[in-house]
Amino acid sequence: MFHSHRAVAILCLLSLSRCAADVERAEDLIEDHEVSAHALTRENTLFRLVNVANGQCLDASNSGEGLDLYTWPCHGGANQTWSFDFLDADVRIRNQYPGKCADSGAAGGGVNVVQWPCHELPTQRWRIRRQISEHVWVFESRESHRCLDAANFGNWLNVIHWDCHEGPEQQWEVYEPL
Repeated sequence: MFHSHRAVAILCLLSLSRCAADVERAEDLIEDHEVSAHALTRENTLFRLVNVANGQCLDASNSGEGLDLYTWPCHGGANQTWSFDFLDADVRIRNQYPGKCADSGAAGGGVNVVQWPCHELPTQRWRIRRQISEHVWVFESRESHRCLDAANFGNWLNVIHWDCHEGPEQQWEVYEPL
């Protein structure tokens, strides 16, 4: 399991301006867990989330509320660009356009993750369940205790939250946008 303080430390380093007061504490926590702080530090806080199983980006189609998130070949557009908002030991995954957040909605497994106006309720709170490698993470919904999952292979496939197994469908590479 990924320790929640370690998650906060890593995410603080991804956005130093938002966590300036905790930088020293974050660096200490990361050093204790042998994670490269240099590799995780970014001046730009916008990222692409690329699914390991299909090599495609997390994508929001347009500005509508409640629309499904899906994976699509990476093209560097704002609808594939994300940032992390920090909520205690959790993160909220926010899209650059349309500015809405990844929402797990209902607690049942296999339910589509949708875009919804950002709030602080558990459906939009994600924790880093596990760091697979330096840039690959598994995100778990605080509401459903299920993981962000690219259900199948191919284009325009919905992203769901599913029982956590930490396989490639649930692994997300965090990259700076094109």
